[in-house]
Order: sequence, then C-alpha cells, then structure tokens
Amino acid sequence: MRDTDLGVRAGAAESLSVSLDRTAAVTEAFLDLLDDDNQLLRLEAACALARRDDPRTDQAYERVGPLGPGFEDDHRVSEHWRYHWRRRTEGS
Repeated sequence: MRDTDLGVRAGAAESLSVSLDRTAAVTEAFLDLLDDDNQLLRLEAACALARRDDPRTDQAYERVGPLGPGFEDDHRVSEHWRYHWRRRTEGS
C-alpha cells in the first residue's frame, strides 16, 4: 500500500480491507493511507478500520472529507453505519 502507483495502492487496499489480517502492521498501513491525496483511498482505509472495529474509525471517516453525489449506497460508506450498529448492539 506504499507503492508510488495509485493503481497498485488501490488494489492492495481493496484486497487487505476485506482480508482477515488484523495485524498491527496492516492497521498502521491503513492509518497511513488516510493521508493520501486520493479520496477513494482514504475512503477504503476508513472502511477497513470500520471493519476491524478500530476506535479511530470516526476520525478516519472525517479525514475522507465530503463525498459527492453517487456515494449514497456505497458499501464503504455503509460500513461506517454498520460499525456504529455493532458498537450499539454489543453495548446492550
């Protein structure tokens, strides 16, 4: 995910986002992606953190920035809602 090629970074992020790898190194790589200039990469990183129930998820989605039209049904945006739902149901 540190490759200079955007396509390589995006492919790696998408693959690791859905993987079962929950190591600190992978989590740190997603945190690093939140500084990327590409908004879709930041969105993928935020989604990956949400899937891992990382406590920095809300801040990650804030760093994605405003999304334009067409993202209403995006699975990466929906993952933020599911993160909050899991936290509410686990606390009950």
